[in-house]
Amino acid sequence: KIQDKLPFALKGLTFKKFTLGKTTPSVGPITIWDAPCLKDDIDHRGLELHIEVELKTKNLDVELAIGALTAGVKECTIKGTLVVRLDPLLDHSPMLGGLVI
Repeated sequence: KIQDKLPFALKGLTFKKFTLGKTTPSVGPITIWDAPCLKDDIDHRGLELHIEVELKTKNLDVELAIGALTAGVKECTIKGTLVVRLDPLLDHSPMLGGLVI
């Protein structure tokens, strides 16, 4: 149980509401790079996809409670880069040895 892993002060923490709304994230631009640690090894080459992601929501409805205290969030912006690593690239099917996100 997650509650068992929380520090003592947060043991009673609960989500009363958790709705991210209907806003869709914007995605892009996407850039492609050689996988940095495999650049010198031609037999085990790979790629990294750097994907910019941003979510701006004004219809968020998150409410947390701990004991008699309640707090909420109505607006939120999350922005970051999702990195997807494809390596090693193979010369035969299935063409990809692994995927790391």
